[in-house]
Amino acid sequence: AGGGAGAEAAGETVAQLRTRAVVPKEDRRKAGWAKELWRVFCGQDTEPRFAICASSLKLVRKLRGLGFDSVTTAEGQTWTQLLEMARQDQRVVLRPSVSKTKAVPEDLFEVALFGGDTNQQLKEIIFAFDVRPTSKDLCGRCTICNSNEWLYAKAEEVTGEVSDRVREQYQVFYRCGGCRKVYWEGKMFEKAVTHFRTFLHEAEVPDRYQQAAAAAEEMRGRGVPEQHVRAVLVRDGLLVPAEDTPGMPGTATTGGQPRCGSDDLVAAVLVQ
Repeated sequence: AGGGAGAEAAGETVAQLRTRAVVPKEDRRKAGWAKELWRVFCGQDTEPRFAICASSLKLVRKLRGLGFDSVTTAEGQTWTQLLEMARQDQRVVLRPSVSKTKAVPEDLFEVALFGGDTNQQLKEIIFAFDVRPTSKDLCGRCTICNSNEWLYAKAEEVTGEVSDRVREQYQVFYRCGGCRKVYWEGKMFEKAVTHFRTFLHEAEVPDRYQQAAAAAEEMRGRGVPEQHVRAVLVRDGLLVPAEDTPGMPGTATTGGQPRCGSDDLVAAVLVQ
């Protein structure tokens, strides 16, 4: 396997790397500690991709929401099949320390997670591999199937797939190129990206609200639908959703800061 070759080239066995990858929580204090081991293990400098057991489905969906390539088992598939996916695609096997699943073979790279909840585990992964997702990565993958291919669709093209009320309110829809699920940038999208932004490490922008106004004006000048203008600004952290403030981006303000208006429409569930 590629992992074995990389490890031997560095003078370490796969077993030694795996032992170090599941070291106690208190010994994993250096940012990127797993990234360094992963680079040696696979023999190349590549971004990690993940394989996680189905019992951690919420973690899988949040990883995808941050743009990380993450797979799990479908209904009817086994732990052995997940390990085979990890082997074929050269993926890191992530597993909570309390997991009751079977052992991981020594030709695979495993990282144990010690966090008590999904958010803590997600922070562990970001710290261990020193990965830096950006605003543009948010909701970049389908939370259902992991695909990052999207097809633009108009309201009339999703008749029967979403409610008539949603089609009347939204102009832009996105169909997953993998499972064909339809998404749109509604209330749940705003909730999802606002949550995912808490895991980013982007520098604070001093004049972010002036930037919001300028960005909105530029997009409107290009004929971008208002719903997408709003979605982009929320995704980039230039607008903060506020359900108690009516209005659209750039029209209502609170304390001089643009706010997003309330939205009681049913939307695609990106975070459960």
